[in-house]
Amino acid sequence: MGADPVPLDQDHISIAKPRARDAQVCEAAGRILRDFVLKPRVSPKPRLYELPPAADEFFGRQAELAQVTERLRLGKNTAIVGAAGMGKTALAAKALEACGNAPFEDGIAYLDFYQFHGKAEEAWNSLANKLAGPDFMERATARERATNACTGRKVLVIVEGGEEADGSTGRDSIGEFLSALSPQNRWLLLTRLSTQAKATDSVFLRETLHRSDAARLLDSITKGRVTDELRERVLDLLDGHPLALTWAGNSIALDDDGPERLVADWAKAGLPQLSDPTQAQHTLEWLFKRSVRGLDETARHVLAAAALLARAPFPLTAMSAAFPEAEEGDLRRSVRELVRSSLLRRAEEEDCWQFTHVLGYQFARQETGSDAGVRRRLGEWLHQRLAAALEVGATAIDALVLTRWLQHFGALLRTDDDQGLWMPLVEDTLYEFVERLTILGPLNPVKLALEGVAGWFGRFPPAKAQEMCWARERSSLISAQGDVLSSEGNPTGALAAHHESLAVRRSLAEADPLEARRHRDLFVSLVKVGEVLGEQGDLPEALSAYREALSGIQGLTEADPSIEVWGHELFTIQAKIGDLLADQRDLPEAWEAYRGSLRVWRGLVAADRSNAGWQRNLSVIQERIGDLLRMQGELTRALAAYQASLVVKLGLSEVDPLNAELQRDISLILARIAQVLDREGDWMEALPLAEESLAIAERLVSLDVRNATWRKDVEISRALVARLRGKAAGGGVS
Repeated sequence: MGADPVPLDQDHISIAKPRARDAQVCEAAGRILRDFVLKPRVSPKPRLYELPPAADEFFGRQAELAQVTERLRLGKNTAIVGAAGMGKTALAAKALEACGNAPFEDGIAYLDFYQFHGKAEEAWNSLANKLAGPDFMERATARERATNACTGRKVLVIVEGGEEADGSTGRDSIGEFLSALSPQNRWLLLTRLSTQAKATDSVFLRETLHRSDAARLLDSITKGRVTDELRERVLDLLDGHPLALTWAGNSIALDDDGPERLVADWAKAGLPQLSDPTQAQHTLEWLFKRSVRGLDETARHVLAAAALLARAPFPLTAMSAAFPEAEEGDLRRSVRELVRSSLLRRAEEEDCWQFTHVLGYQFARQETGSDAGVRRRLGEWLHQRLAAALEVGATAIDALVLTRWLQHFGALLRTDDDQGLWMPLVEDTLYEFVERLTILGPLNPVKLALEGVAGWFGRFPPAKAQEMCWARERSSLISAQGDVLSSEGNPTGALAAHHESLAVRRSLAEADPLEARRHRDLFVSLVKVGEVLGEQGDLPEALSAYREALSGIQGLTEADPSIEVWGHELFTIQAKIGDLLADQRDLPEAWEAYRGSLRVWRGLVAADRSNAGWQRNLSVIQERIGDLLRMQGELTRALAAYQASLVVKLGLSEVDPLNAELQRDISLILARIAQVLDREGDWMEALPLAEESLAIAERLVSLDVRNATWRKDVEISRALVARLRGKAAGGGVS
C-alpha cells in the first residue's frame, strides 16, 4: 500500500538546486577521507628487546638462576613462582642477561600485568604494538593482532604479575592470554600462583636467600656500617627475604635507622616470621613504614602523593602540581632519594617515575585520610591534562597517554573519601569528558572514565548517597553506562540501565515539580529509553516514550517561553519522532515532525554559525528529509538534500578531525548518495562513493571492534560495495 505524497514545501526545505554530479562535493569528501580518515601514520620503531627491571646487584639464587637460564637457552616456556618480594623479577632479568638475545632472535617483549589489571585484551594490544607497531592490523581484534604479530616469530613474551590474570570476576585467566600466542613463541611467567603453569615448567622460589647471600646483599646496601654482632642479629630477623633486606638495608645505609633500634623495635612488635608467606606481608609493611619514616619530609610527601595515583608512570609535573610551594630542585632531590631507597625507579618515558615494587605502592597508598589539599591539587592537574588531551580540533591523541591519565583518574578518585573532587574533576568528566570520549569513538577510554566515577560514588556514605542532588548525578552515571552497553550491542542491559535512571529521575521530578532541571533529566531518560526500544524494533513503545517527553517539554515551554533550551529539546524530540514515523512509512506525519525542527535549526545556524552542535542538528534534519524524498522516489531532490547535509558535515569534520561521530555521519551520507546515484542508473559514479563510505566505516571499527553500531555499518557498506562492484563486473547487471 503506497503512501500519499509528502507535502514538501520548497520554502520550508530550502534545499539548493540539485548537484547530482557536483565534483566539488565529491572532492571535499575525498579530501576529508584522505586527510583525516586514511592519512598514513608513522609508526614508532617496535621495541624488540625489553627486559624486566634488574637489581643493582644480584646475590644468591645460583641454582635457580642456572635452571632458568638453561630453560631459556633451550627455548622452553618457564614460570618463576614465588611469594611477593622474593626476587622473581631480578632473577628473570639476570637469567636473560646470562643467556642473551640469541634464543629469541625476533625479540623480547615485557608486559606488566599489574597495569593491565588482568585484562587480556589490553595485554594483547600492547604486545602487538611492541612487536609490529600500532598500525599493524588496526582493523582486527586485539587477539587477532597479537596472534598475527607473533606468528612465525621466535619471540619471548615476559609476563610480570601473572597472578593479576587469575580468572576472577572482571579478569581473564593467564591461560586465555597465552592461548593467543603462536607455537614459535615462548613465554616467561612471573607469578605468585603455582597453579598458572605446570610444575614441570616452573622454577619455584620457596626458600629465601641463603645466609651468606643475604649477608652479601645487606653488606652491599649498608656499605659496612653495621657491626658483626648486630649484622648477625639483623640477618636473623630478615630471614633472607630479598625485599625485606633491601628496605631495611637502605634505611640503615642512609643513617635513617640504627640497627640496634631496628632489632629492639622488631622484638617489641612481635612480628611474624618472613619465612611464612601467609604472614610475611604484615612484617614487610612494618619494614616499609619504618624505612619511609627515615626519609626527609619532602620525599615522604612525594611518595604519599605518588601513591594516590595509579601504579603507572607519573611525571614530575604531577608532584609540582601537588606541592606548588616546593622548588623543582627539591622535588628532584626527593625523587632521587626515593630511587636510592629502592622505592621508585625511572620509567622509560622522560622525566617519569613509577614504584619499584607493587607492595611498595600498596603500602604507600592511603585510600582513607590522605591530605585533602594534595588530592585537590592532583585533581586539578588531572583535569587540565584530560581537558588538553580531549580538546576539540586536535589532530592526534596519544592513546597510551590518555589511558594513563584515566588510570590515574580512577586511582585518585578511590582515595577521595570526603568527596571533595566533584568540581571540577568528577563533574566535568561525567558531563563533558565522557561525551567527548564517546564522540572520539573507542569505548575503552569511556569505560575507564565511567569506572572511575562509579568507584567515586561507591565511597559515598549511605545517607549522603540518598540525598536528592547526588541521586541525580548518579542517575547521569547510570545513563552513560547504558549508552556504553548500547554501543557494545547489549540492548537488554542498556534498556535496564536507562529504566533505572528513568525511575530515579521520575521520582526526583515528582518530588519537586518546580525544578525545571529535574524535568529535563526525566525527558532525556525517556528519549534514551525510546532510542533503545526503537533499535529493538519496538516502535509503538518507543513512540510512546518520545511523546511523553515531547508533551512534558511542551508544557514547560508554555509555562516559561523564555527558557530557550526547552525549544531546542522540543525540536530534537520532534525529529526523533519523525525517524520512527518514517520507519513506519507514515511519511506525511514524519514530514510534520521534521518541519518544525528544520525551521528552528536553520534559524539558529543563521544566527550563530560558530555553534557546531546546531550545525550538526541542521545537517541531520536535511539528511532525514532526503530519506523521505528518496522513499517517495524524488531522487533528484533527495540527492540535493543529502549534498546540503554533507557539505555541513565536511566543514565540521575539518574543524574537529578526530570526531568519530562526524566521520560516521559522513560515511552514512556518502552511502545514501551512492544509493541514489545507483537508483538513477549512475552506478559507476556510485561505486567510488560507496567505497569511500566503507573505508571510513572500517577505519572506525579499527578504533574499537566492540562497537556493535560500527560493525553493523561495515556490514551494510560492504554489501552495497559488493553489489555495485558486481554491476561493474557485469556491465551494469547485478
